Amino acid sequence: MITIKLALIYIKKYKKRSFIIFLSFLFAVIIACTNGIMKHSANIIGLNEQKKYNPYHLKIINASKDEIDMIRKNQDIKRMKIRNFIGASDANSLYRFNVIATSDGLNDSTLLSGTVAKNEHEVTIEKWIADNLHKKIGDSISYTDYYTKKHERKIIVGLLKDNNANKASSIFNMNTISQGLSKNNTVDLEFKDSSTLRSDINNLKNSIINEYNHKKSDITTNKMLITAYENDGNLLTELIPMLLISILFSGLIVFSTYFISMRKRIRDIGILRAFGIMNFDIISIIIVELMTISFPSIAIGILISIFSAKFMTNMGYNLYSDISLINIGFADIKVPPNIVFATIMLIFAVVVIIAIVTYFLSIRNMPINTIHTEIIHTRDITKFFGTKNRSQKKSFLIDKLSISNFLSLRYMRSDMILMCIMITCMSITTSEIIHKGCIAEINNKIYKAVTEPNFGVGDIIINKSNPYQSNNSVDDTFIDYFNNIDGIKSNFWTSYKYTRMTVPSSLVRNTEYFDDNGKSNYVKEVWNGMYKKDGDSYIIKNKLLGFNDDSLKFLKNNIIKGDINLDKLHNTDTCILFYPKNYINLKTGYDKRNEILNYKVGDTITIDIPVEFDIGEKQGDLLRKYWTLEFTPKTMKKSFKISAIVDSMPFRIDYSIPSTDVVISQKRMLSIDKNEKYCLGAIKLESNDFRSEVNKILLEKFSNVPGFLVEDNINYNMEIKNSILNYLNIENIKYYAFIIVCVFSFINMIGYKILDKKRELAILRALGTTDIDIKNILIYEGIIYSFIATALSWIIAFARQVIYTHNLEIKSHIVGIDFRFNIMIYLLVFAFHFILCMMSTYVPSKKILRDNIKDSIGGLE
Repeated sequence: MITIKLALIYIKKYKKRSFIIFLSFLFAVIIACTNGIMKHSANIIGLNEQKKYNPYHLKIINASKDEIDMIRKNQDIKRMKIRNFIGASDANSLYRFNVIATSDGLNDSTLLSGTVAKNEHEVTIEKWIADNLHKKIGDSISYTDYYTKKHERKIIVGLLKDNNANKASSIFNMNTISQGLSKNNTVDLEFKDSSTLRSDINNLKNSIINEYNHKKSDITTNKMLITAYENDGNLLTELIPMLLISILFSGLIVFSTYFISMRKRIRDIGILRAFGIMNFDIISIIIVELMTISFPSIAIGILISIFSAKFMTNMGYNLYSDISLINIGFADIKVPPNIVFATIMLIFAVVVIIAIVTYFLSIRNMPINTIHTEIIHTRDITKFFGTKNRSQKKSFLIDKLSISNFLSLRYMRSDMILMCIMITCMSITTSEIIHKGCIAEINNKIYKAVTEPNFGVGDIIINKSNPYQSNNSVDDTFIDYFNNIDGIKSNFWTSYKYTRMTVPSSLVRNTEYFDDNGKSNYVKEVWNGMYKKDGDSYIIKNKLLGFNDDSLKFLKNNIIKGDINLDKLHNTDTCILFYPKNYINLKTGYDKRNEILNYKVGDTITIDIPVEFDIGEKQGDLLRKYWTLEFTPKTMKKSFKISAIVDSMPFRIDYSIPSTDVVISQKRMLSIDKNEKYCLGAIKLESNDFRSEVNKILLEKFSNVPGFLVEDNINYNMEIKNSILNYLNIENIKYYAFIIVCVFSFINMIGYKILDKKRELAILRALGTTDIDIKNILIYEGIIYSFIATALSWIIAFARQVIYTHNLEIKSHIVGIDFRFNIMIYLLVFAFHFILCMMSTYVPSKKILRDNIKDSIGGLE
């Protein structure tokens, strides 16, 4: 009981110090819990978004009735959705689509207008499809069915909300009501959420394979959804480094603040020990005192964290989420109890450590010594100067410096360790401002050099729904029309063929790019890699692209070697060789390691072009085998002379990976295959102001050329750009919070140091030292602190930039980053430190100079 009473007395007595400690704990809790709440909320909202896109954990293709009956009996299943593929467009159709029958007729979509299909002759489609087809409710869609080979006709009875995933794939579905189990079906299963979710899924999957001999490749798991479920369970594991950093960082500030305040209590503690208070009781007093201050910090911090998490999420600063989260309510903000518990436990552990360290460093003396001690005994820093001839060294320093400057250096020795801790903490946080400023410039360069080309430069994309359908296509006459439309800046178009090239090993410089991309699941499973070693040669999968003039002109700005002459490209077998960027050099824009092959400008390159390759009826089989090198059709060898080598393209081709592609003019492409016309376009706008009008014109124009889909890509491009260029994020907010804590603690510590010199300064004043000299002593000390903090901040920022650029090269292959220091940021950091140190010394110095000299000398007795 006496422990609690003494702790409360000291909290009231040292209100300023208690307030600083309260702020330190408060900001630590806010930082830890805000991150935890945002991460937890982002996990839940992200999980819900995943469920909107695909809520099912397991997909079974072509399940039998017996398998479905067995699944219905499984207690781990929450929901089962059977999709019957009762129809599909054939390979020669203008559009690629499926006719899907489900029990509700909506296929997990939302009805915007009209009604749900009542029989298999009625369908619902998404609104963006209706806009491209220029269809409305009541209109019909006719096609030749892939399965029955019969002519079918469906009536549109309703419009559905757009599905972004379907829109991006350029494949649409027609949804209708189910009339029973079809031979061609998929069974989607949603499992109950549990700690054994993954094992439950695997158990059912293995049972179906083993008991019913179901084809293993026809059963797939939704790995992203399973991970989203598991992420919430791993929340503490993911955030523990951030929790440790924030709590320990604040713990250092609490320790420095609390430790220096002990000089006011040494005599009190000595008296308590003389009356029989045990060592354990003293440590208990410290623990109770700090925990009592921390409890309101934790409660208030959690409340503030809820509001700050909501605010920052709605402002777009929840970087834990891969999706855009705005306008969320408090119902969406979830407080994870494990994060709160971990925060409390970490704070308690830090408090115990502070109590033990404080005890051993300051009050582990005999009671009588403690009673007579006013100043905490720390390591005698003056030993640095040595003991021999110390007076001569002091005289030398006084001769070189003024007496006020010498006294400033002398006063800096007191509590040097704690001051070093405070300066280091301050420097680490302010170095983040410099570091983030540099990252902003680097990210801007990376975006321009990498992201824009990788995602294409077009604002509006025109895709051929079925690229293997040659009857619907556009030529130069058709696309030239867009050159005269206001608002269109560039009009990029291409045709392309999937080809191969056999390259001798001597001409292959390295396969690093192919190997890196080959690690992705898509390339591994769909493409079976990007090349194949064949004896002393490599068979490389690539494309032959036929560019229009705007696209060829775009390549002129991305030349590595050679020259682009449009006349030669149009009239001779001249080509441009493309090397995808594996290494990004921000300084030169070019890295020799990107030269995958040893071809030079003027060399002849030969590719194998498929001919008489009828992929119509055998598209799903032969085309897949062609991609995976399991099937080789009849080919025509075509040679081109390389006029230039480039490293950027204006297009992003769906279902394709950039390779050592060969670019020719569309005129030469038509000389190879007269049916290979443009099938992909990208429109670059002058500004977004023309977006609506240009979209309207494109939809109207392509209504005369069925088979093309107009896709507005602007929102997607803006999301990518904002996510990269937005560097004022949660990481900055963390450091700004730390800076606030450091500022209060630094001012508090400087105030204690100056007030501790009150008696000495009063003696100097009595001996004739003027007020200006006293101010100079204190100001000079503050200036030294500001220079030390600034220098350390610059050094830390430079070290972090070196580490950051090294990691960029190792992990992302980004090199050539210049250390172009933003001098204004560096000066801003210095100004901040300087103003802070001046403010910290000004108020205490004014207070000391106002006091009576006699009272100041005798006040400490």
